[in-house]
Amino acid sequence: MSGKDFETSWPLLHHVLLRHLDDELVRFTHHASEQIRFRDVSEDTVRSIIRDGKPVEMFDAFQYPHGEEPFQNSDPVFTFIGEVRGEKMAVALSIRMKKGRSGIEAQFRVVTVITELRGRHTKQ
Repeated sequence: MSGKDFETSWPLLHHVLLRHLDDELVRFTHHASEQIRFRDVSEDTVRSIIRDGKPVEMFDAFQYPHGEEPFQNSDPVFTFIGEVRGEKMAVALSIRMKKGRSGIEAQFRVVTVITELRGRHTKQ
């Protein structure tokens, strides 16, 4: 998905993402759950950052450079930036499109959360 494709498809994708958040269908990887516990942040806080934000960057499949196994995520990953206790936090959310009973379905997973932000993320 190119930048232009993303800009045109984001409103629809965002609508689906909000519905998944409302229905508690957004999942957390084991790594993300560990990072949330380590950083003493709730899953609800992470969901709020996703709900209230817009992705600040997008990585194609096998291009996300963070997490437990960098460059191994087989799905596109979006980064959202929010604030927790006065500190900026990045939330990485993967999106998988798969064939379901009613056509193509999206699955969202939080891949990781990062609080030690540097460089491009601190300007958000």
